[in-house]
Amino acid sequence: MQIKMISPDDIEDINDEKPTLQQIHEEGTRLQRVLQEQRQAGRRYYFSSGKEEEKQKLLQRAEGCQNLQRAKTMASATLSDLSKGCNANSASCILCEILLRAVQSSIPENELSPNGIMNWPSFKWYEPTWSISGNQDKDHQRQIELFSKEGDQAILDCPRGTFVPNSSKSEESIDQVRYWLMNCRCSSGHTSLLPNRVIDIRDHASIRLRESRGLYGRYACLSHCWGQLQANGTLVTSRVSYNAHVEDGIRFASLPKLFQDVVELAQALDIPYLWIDALCIIQGDEDDWREESAKMKDVYRNSYLNFAATSAKDSHGSCVSQLLPHFKAQYISNGVYCRQRIPHFEDSYNTSIATRYPKPDLSRFPLIERGWVYQERLLAPRVVHLTAQEIVWECGEGTICQCSDTQKAYSVTEGDTKVDHAISLEFGDTDMKKRWRTVVEEYSSLSLTFEKDCLPALAGLAKQFYEQRSDDNYLAGLWRQTLFEDMLWTASPGPSERPYTWRAPTWSWASVKGSIRY
Repeated sequence: MQIKMISPDDIEDINDEKPTLQQIHEEGTRLQRVLQEQRQAGRRYYFSSGKEEEKQKLLQRAEGCQNLQRAKTMASATLSDLSKGCNANSASCILCEILLRAVQSSIPENELSPNGIMNWPSFKWYEPTWSISGNQDKDHQRQIELFSKEGDQAILDCPRGTFVPNSSKSEESIDQVRYWLMNCRCSSGHTSLLPNRVIDIRDHASIRLRESRGLYGRYACLSHCWGQLQANGTLVTSRVSYNAHVEDGIRFASLPKLFQDVVELAQALDIPYLWIDALCIIQGDEDDWREESAKMKDVYRNSYLNFAATSAKDSHGSCVSQLLPHFKAQYISNGVYCRQRIPHFEDSYNTSIATRYPKPDLSRFPLIERGWVYQERLLAPRVVHLTAQEIVWECGEGTICQCSDTQKAYSVTEGDTKVDHAISLEFGDTDMKKRWRTVVEEYSSLSLTFEKDCLPALAGLAKQFYEQRSDDNYLAGLWRQTLFEDMLWTASPGPSERPYTWRAPTWSWASVKGSIRY
């Protein structure tokens, strides 16, 4: 098979001087037009299985390209370098072409500075980083993903990827969650003992608060940021509204937008009941709160699914994703697609990838920084994170997102909070004793609206650990059998102080505000 390359005649010479932004734009537009004309004429790069020799020629040509700056571990090029590589005197460089089109397709024009630099690991050309104006500051970098679709034959080897649906309410997204549910092997089957109160959503026109009275069924929980929920008069269950919510039902239109979204998602997944703290715990009733909060371990652990409104700052905004243009996959050529890398909250703790990408801006994921939500994530067998750009699945087998290859096995990686927790529960004893100190370190860095909630917000996890340490005693956040080790904590660098109201002895980590470490 003959491989057709872009002819130098197809592309005008580029001056050695740094191109202006307008020249970059015009060159990119013209290059795309040339490639489109070649595709329409049947002249396209192509590599099929069994043609390894032809592929190697292309790779050798790319490896010998003088326009790419190479070091032992990293390679780099400016826009001008990549443009020259596409206009080589002999034969254009396929890697230059792909990288040039990738940055032009996935980076906004106002960030395409002539001084910008494309960097990528020497052995992973498909994970380039665009540094605006050559600035190596993490805030001025954009990660780009290059991938191929399952079944396609890309001209250069790259990972498989998938297109992210435009909305988490789309049919594709609902089918994706169904697929994950069907293949998840974690505990908690289709039915379990219902919490004391649930929201019955089987009839869309008549949603009501229901007392379960020992009934079994399938239900989902919601983890969300309260924000100014009560201050803004948003619907909650109180002693005044309790009978009306049970007997007359709750009008769908009266629910805050976030709750409406979750009701519709649960109905689409054929989940008949929901548990939402604002509606299932009587607000303003200390006795009811004390009784129901003591059951958090079972409420979340027995749930079929936990919806996490990970990107919503309160209940008034939608938790449905709306994919931004620069995160949408763009076809480059020859089986290769590109997009800006979608931010992932798990990048902050997954040690296998934390060194490869800048630490994510967790303000995009306000729920992850909430103290109460930490135990909700770990107790629930399955969590569906509803983020601004995509859905992320989290269970004891691993974490996977919609932009990942849907066919790959769950990735059990070091530093995955939920996986590490599941492994410790599986092996117990020594692992559980070490795991508790990790839990405390992670939890202590999170935020609580009320200081007095420090130990109650971790009580569900403490009860879960007690099931594995039934011969032990829980002492204000520490354990008697490992008391000396558990007391070897220190306040992390940064602000730390005693809480306004006493909540634990001074030998307990809970006696200080702020993160601690062992």
